[in-house]
Amino acid sequence: MKRSTLYNLGWLLLVAMLLGSMWFVACMRGPEVPIQAASIGHDISMEAYSAVMAGTGAGETTLTTQALRGELVAIYVDYTASITNTTDLTITYGSPVGGVIYEKIDSLTDAMVYPRASLVTNAAAAITDSHDRFPLAGPLTVKLGETTPGTTAVLYFVVER
Repeated sequence: MKRSTLYNLGWLLLVAMLLGSMWFVACMRGPEVPIQAASIGHDISMEAYSAVMAGTGAGETTLTTQALRGELVAIYVDYTASITNTTDLTITYGSPVGGVIYEKIDSLTDAMVYPRASLVTNAAAAITDSHDRFPLAGPLTVKLGETTPGTTAVLYFVVER
């Protein structure tokens, strides 16, 4: 046999062995199971509301948001330049049960806050160092008071559904 024929037979044998080993490995692995990507399924939204102070002195302005549903992630409070250092801000909820979510007395600083609810046992005893997001199932009430008339506060509520 000529050298080129042996050379070609060598390559043919090498290719046949590679294909055979690939087939063997594929048969030994078993059936392919597709991997499915995990879906988080959460929707985060931001709702913005403006509260404008109407009265003077101890007067207050009350604003009620639309119904918010989900868990409260954060609140961003954005005051205008005319805000005074005596400004009071209170955010409460009424459903499913009433309570205060956030309260800041004598403040004039913009802030991003992450309010959390304190957890309790079935016997209504506080669980030390345990907090969770507030569940929302209705409107929130915002009270702005003790500041200059015409002062505006814009509140951004970040909610995860």
